Amino acid sequence: MELWADGVVSLQTPRPAPVEQLQIMSRAKVLIIEDNALVSVSLEDMLLSAGFEVVGTAETATEALYLAEVTKPDVAITDVRLAGRGDGIEAATLLRDQLAVRVIFLTAFNDDVTRRRAAAVKPVAYLVKPVRPRDLIVAVDAASCAKRTS
Repeated sequence: MELWADGVVSLQTPRPAPVEQLQIMSRAKVLIIEDNALVSVSLEDMLLSAGFEVVGTAETATEALYLAEVTKPDVAITDVRLAGRGDGIEAATLLRDQLAVRVIFLTAFNDDVTRRRAAAVKPVAYLVKPVRPRDLIVAVDAASCAKRTS
């Protein structure tokens, strides 16, 4: 695990425990924002098997904002690059500012410019694809704990 100076956690664990052994603190409501259908289904499967509630999936920033207003998620997992207008960083900013949704970035983009833009949103975590189920679950649980304490 790597903790950035601004509080962003980047999870890199050498030997993950099996998903079944993780203790989930709560049944957090999670919104998935991902324009790749295969990745979205995979994320949903990981989250459901860990006991989280997936309240919806969105392919665009606009769809994500609408779903978040309707479903009131605790946590949003978003890719940086999305279909349509706006990107995941813009969507994350609006989710945080307007709806107090905690954000986790899950992306293939690990360059300095993208990471700096994402860090400005103050996400709970910045995960790089492909993600290990354990890393995703730990990040979502951390985000849901942070939501309860804020």
